[in-house]
Amino acid sequence: MAQPTGWGALLRVLDTILPSAAGALVSLRFIPGTPVQRVASLLLGVACAHYLGNGVIGWWQVPTGLVSDAVKFIAGVFGLTIVGYAYGELPALRRLVHDWLQQAAQRWTGGRKE
Repeated sequence: MAQPTGWGALLRVLDTILPSAAGALVSLRFIPGTPVQRVASLLLGVACAHYLGNGVIGWWQVPTGLVSDAVKFIAGVFGLTIVGYAYGELPALRRLVHDWLQQAAQRWTGGRKE
């Protein structure tokens, strides 16, 4: 069977991504951050939902149709939520790594400032 090309290929891709994107868009309203962070969270949430949703569908052998679309939608909601809150924790992670590197440098130099 020949692979679809042109509009058929585009519609096939949209059909697989649309439920994930819809779930991520629903969750986007509740995510704090700047507009750039929110757009990045949306894109990462859609990607997370697409891959995790398809993984769950394959693992549990969910038949194609509305049930598989519902799995992708739910994965989109939770995927964006996880990514959005991970963005919120980045400043704390940056401070933690900075402090750790500062302590390691003090240990290696014996407390000398150069």
